[in-house]
Amino acid sequence: MPDQAQYSFLPWLRRGVIVQAVAAGVTAKDPVTVSLLINATGEGEAPQAVQKDVQLYGPGHIGSIDQRVVVRTLPRAGVRNFEPNYLCGIEFYDEDFPWRYTPALPAGGKLPPWLWLVVLKDDEFTRRSVVEHGLPSIEVNAAAMKTALPDPATTWAWAHTHLNFKADGATPDAIRLQVQAQLNANPNLGCSRLLCPRRLQPETHYTAFLVPAFEKGRLAGLGNEDDAIDVVPNAQASWPAAASTPVDFPVYYEWEFVTKNKGDFESLALLLKPINADEAKALENANRLMDIRDPGWGLHYTGSTGGLPLQTALLPFNQPADTAITDSAATEDRDFVKELAGLVNLGAYPYTVATAATVSNPYFTGSDLDDDPFVVPPLYGSFYRDSALDSTSTTPVRVNPAPLQKDWYNQLNLDPTLRIGAGQGAAIIRQDQEKLMDRAWDQLSQNQEAHQLIKKWNYSLAVSQSFFNKRFLPALQSTTPQGEDSVIAFANLAFMAPMHQALTINNQSFAYTIQHVPVAHWLNA
Repeated sequence: MPDQAQYSFLPWLRRGVIVQAVAAGVTAKDPVTVSLLINATGEGEAPQAVQKDVQLYGPGHIGSIDQRVVVRTLPRAGVRNFEPNYLCGIEFYDEDFPWRYTPALPAGGKLPPWLWLVVLKDDEFTRRSVVEHGLPSIEVNAAAMKTALPDPATTWAWAHTHLNFKADGATPDAIRLQVQAQLNANPNLGCSRLLCPRRLQPETHYTAFLVPAFEKGRLAGLGNEDDAIDVVPNAQASWPAAASTPVDFPVYYEWEFVTKNKGDFESLALLLKPINADEAKALENANRLMDIRDPGWGLHYTGSTGGLPLQTALLPFNQPADTAITDSAATEDRDFVKELAGLVNLGAYPYTVATAATVSNPYFTGSDLDDDPFVVPPLYGSFYRDSALDSTSTTPVRVNPAPLQKDWYNQLNLDPTLRIGAGQGAAIIRQDQEKLMDRAWDQLSQNQEAHQLIKKWNYSLAVSQSFFNKRFLPALQSTTPQGEDSVIAFANLAFMAPMHQALTINNQSFAYTIQHVPVAHWLNA
C-alpha cells in the first residue's frame, strides 16, 4: 500500500548565504552582514584563504518583484462569490520568499516577513500617481489603518512554508539541512504562503495589495533616495502599531474579488436548529426493516428479525448506529454475507466449473451454461479498484466476506442496506448516461484541439529556429577578410528591408534614415 501523503508547516524558512548570518552581523541601520571565508587562487599562485564581510540585500534594496513568483491567490482574481469567513492569502513558488529580505534574525522560533498582504474596501484607499523610479502606490486612509492592518509585532504568525513531505531532524539545523536536500532534489515539493488576518464582510468588493512590511522597503518602493532610506532603522515597520494618520504604500502585486452573503459553511451551520422532544421521538422510531428473508437467487436469511434496519439520514444525538451486517458476529449474518459474496462474485468473471465449485448456492446446481455469465446483482464500484478485471490480479474485484476484509468495497456490496443507495446512484447514471457521454466526448474533442494547437506551435517554433539557423546565424557568425565588413553589412541591410518601415531611429523610420543620412555615417557608427 503506498505511503499516505505527509505535510509539514514551518513558521519560517531561509536558504542561501543568509543562513550563515549571526547576531554580530545585524546592525541597527546597515544591511545584514555575513562573514565568508573564500579560497582565492591567482595565476601561478597557491590557494589562499580570504576572510570577506558581505552585505546582503534588504527590503530597502527592493524596487519591485517578479510577478511570476506568485503562483496562486486565495481567492482567485475576479471571483464574485468568495466566502467572507475565509482568509485571503497569496502563495509563492519559492519556499523562503516571505523572509528572504527580512533585515533580522529569527528569535524564539519567530521571524517576521519582509512583505505584507493587506485587503481593503474601495473607500479605504486612494491610488497615487506613479513617481519616477517608484512603484504604483496607494494611500490607506486613517480609518482603515486602524482596522485593516494588525500590530506589526504579530506579522510573523501569518506566514508559513508548506512542504509536501515530513521535515525530520533532532535539531533546527538538522531539519534545515534535510529540508534543503529535499528541495534541492525537487523544488516543487514546497511553497510559501502569506495570509491576511482581516475578517471580511459579505457582499463587499475588496482589493488585495502586497506591500512592504518594513519602512526601508516602503521608502524604496516609493522612489526615495538612498540617503533617506539608510537612516531608517532596519526593524522599523512600514506602519505604526497604533496608526492614526494616512500612510502611502507601494504595491508589489494586487488583485480584486467580491465576497458573497450566503452559502458558506458558517451561514449553513447557523441555520441548524436543535430538535424538540416530539421530533426526537419520531426520529427514534423512523427506522424501517428491510425484509431480506428470501431475496431470490437461492439466498435465505435466518436471522430472528428477518430484516435489516434502514438508517435515516440523521440520528438522534444519543442514539447509537445499528451494527452493519458485515460487522456482525452472529452466525446467521455471517452465513448470509458469505452467500451474497458468492452470488455477486459470479458477475465479475465468466462462469466456470471451478467457480461453481466454490459457491454453495442451489441456484447454480446443474447449470450447463458453459462460460456464459449469469445475470446477478452487480458489483458496485468495481471500476474504481486498483486492479484490472482479471482473475490473476493480487487484489481482484471480487468481494471477500472474511472478517478482516472490511474495506469500503466489501461493505458497499455485502450490506443490502448500502446496496440500496448504490443502486439509486447507478440508476441516475443510467438515466443521464447519454448526456454524460456527450459531455465526455466534448471534453475529449477540446483536449484534442488543444493538442493540435500545441503541435502547431511546436511546428512554428521548429520552422522559425530552422529559418534563423539557415538565414540569420551565418551572417551573425560570418568572418570576412579585412575591409569586407561592409559587404556583410549591406547584405544584412538588404535582408532586413521588410522591417525598415517598422524600425525607428530618432522618431524617424529606418527607411527614412537610410534615404536622408549618408551611408558612411551609420555604417561606421
